[in-house]
Amino acid sequence: MIELLMIFVFVGVLLVTGITFMGFLAAFASLFLFALVVSFLGALVKFVPYVLFALLAYWVYQKCIATSN
Repeated sequence: MIELLMIFVFVGVLLVTGITFMGFLAAFASLFLFALVVSFLGALVKFVPYVLFALLAYWVYQKCIATSN
């Protein structure tokens, strides 16, 4: 499904900018940025549980410090 969306992005940018060298350059650049964003989102989704666990541990630590004084 992502591959189909990437093809649509490439063709859309190419048709909007025109079938020239700069059009192909813009289409490839937009495709590269799209792939970069999708990969960062995938990495973020895999990293979220670790961040949530760290926030929970920090919250418990702060609660323990607040009640011990």
